[in-house]
Amino acid sequence: MNKSKQLDWIDNEVDLSDTDQISSAEEFASASINEDQWRLDADSLINWARLPPVGRDVERPLRARLWNVRSAWAPTSILAEFNALCQFFRTAFDGGVDRSRLEKLDLALFLKVRSLLQGRYAASTVCIDPVKTCSSHN
Repeated sequence: MNKSKQLDWIDNEVDLSDTDQISSAEEFASASINEDQWRLDADSLINWARLPPVGRDVERPLRARLWNVRSAWAPTSILAEFNALCQFFRTAFDGGVDRSRLEKLDLALFLKVRSLLQGRYAASTVCIDPVKTCSSHN
């Protein structure tokens, strides 16, 4: 599947003609992934999306949810944790963050999780249905 087809799902919410935006999200999604260690870092997610500073009441559960995504073993488990992570972001930053930033964050998170799955399940065909991931895309 080509890159543009993989990103069709977010066409109404992210400007796919904005190559800087897409390459930035893809760069973010792959930057912390290597063969030895999967790094999903709360600070880099927050900084990348330019979200406001968060207190411990947000930071601790956010880190826990990121860990759950990283440590999930089955594709369905990763998707479930990813959906929970998206919903957590929406709840934690509801009303305090520009919607477009949350949508860009959704894209980055989706690309990161897709990269994780492609790396971990390289021998099998793994399909993420992005329409069913975040509640905002249903």
